[in-house]
Amino acid sequence: MKYYLANKSKGISILFVAFLSIFCVYIVSALVSSMLETARDANVNAVTSFSFVMPQDSALTISEEDWTEIENMPEVRAVYQAFIESSYIDTILAKANSFVVFLGEDDLNRLFQDNRYEIIEGRLPVDGAYEVIMHERILRNKGLQVGDFFGSDYDDGESVVGGYQIVGSFRGDDVISFGTDNCQVDQYQDIGVDADTTKYAGVVLPQGALEEMNQVLDHVDSESISFQTRSDIQRQYDEQIQGINLLMAFVILIVAVSISIAIGAVLSTVYQSRMDEYGILFAIGYRKRMIFASISKEILLLLLISWILGIGASVLALGGVNQAIFSKMGQSIALLNANSFLYTGLAIAAMFVITLLPIIRKFAKTDLITIIERR
Repeated sequence: MKYYLANKSKGISILFVAFLSIFCVYIVSALVSSMLETARDANVNAVTSFSFVMPQDSALTISEEDWTEIENMPEVRAVYQAFIESSYIDTILAKANSFVVFLGEDDLNRLFQDNRYEIIEGRLPVDGAYEVIMHERILRNKGLQVGDFFGSDYDDGESVVGGYQIVGSFRGDDVISFGTDNCQVDQYQDIGVDADTTKYAGVVLPQGALEEMNQVLDHVDSESISFQTRSDIQRQYDEQIQGINLLMAFVILIVAVSISIAIGAVLSTVYQSRMDEYGILFAIGYRKRMIFASISKEILLLLLISWILGIGASVLALGGVNQAIFSKMGQSIALLNANSFLYTGLAIAAMFVITLLPIIRKFAKTDLITIIERR
């Protein structure tokens, strides 16, 4: 490293290019990880205490026979009649689905008692009114507060049909929203559908551990009903993010290769100008392997310094973004996360290998003794 201490401009230029690549890779991977975690919150973490049963696409409702069969399963404690709609929450890059479950007032009260949800503001919805209660993170994400109105009547981008007043917010493991009377169900009732006996969907509660019940539900083979369990939603989530992770790895590899070519061009010029130095070292007894090792250590040290500086700057920048943007969306970004370290590590490895290869190739083809003799 003495060479770069004596030639600071060259060392700084290499450090800056590598630093910039690490900074960009860390920021992008952290933002994508935050988006995926938010999507996980809205989907997988919506059903940590129960599961859903819904009619298959070909059916509009759940038959009494199917309903009774579910209720009689030894792993099932109860099935609450429900109507389920999908809302959305905003992530930094896209929107993610979020469940809104409409239940009878008595069932909703029991659900809150059983799962020990904590009402932090307002109250629970009641029968006979279009009301909802939202998880505190969903409420904050939507930029709403207790007393506001929610639904397609008030927001053209909202997929929940109708209009509802938000009467409360709660804290709990299930990141979800609940209501009582549903606008669509009441419309069906106006055309003669009996809301008391028609079963559009159900909230399935476990007798014991949720995982044991879900294992049974996941193996139910039916053409008329389907189950939305935590394991099923987790599987779908994993399939979706697998492609995103592969794309991320590909993009980072392209960035690393591009930056490595730039760094390699600079370094090859630097080490070409130092051939006399290496010729002298070779003449006084240093083997090429020892010279290679010295060059490798220099390059690796430069890249590690860039990696540390890049991560430090990224964490500071993300801290500001988290405070200014994410906290207002009811989200948080992990300043230190495994994916970001993995991807920046891959970038460093790619830069190291691609930078070192042409230098080694040059040394392998060069007779260092003839350099001294020509002098």
